Amino acid sequence: MAEQGTTVRKRVIWTGSRITQLRVMMDLTQEDLARIIGVSVSAVSRWERDVARPKGLHVMRSLNELAFQAALNFEETDAK
Repeated sequence: MAEQGTTVRKRVIWTGSRITQLRVMMDLTQEDLARIIGVSVSAVSRWERDVARPKGLHVMRSLNELAFQAALNFEETDAK
């Protein structure tokens, strides 16, 4: 249990289906996602097929930022 005044961070597990869902929600191709994150297209393909998992702080932060942007876009669209 977190002490008062501390923040508990929930770790997001990036599965292939979750990455694919995010990419489709953002209307991105695998090539687009790879360019934005700074990885190869084959890396994105392996993640989406659950052959490999995203690694590295930069990659994880990029995926989390994209998920945040997708949520904001969804809220804006839903509000209209």
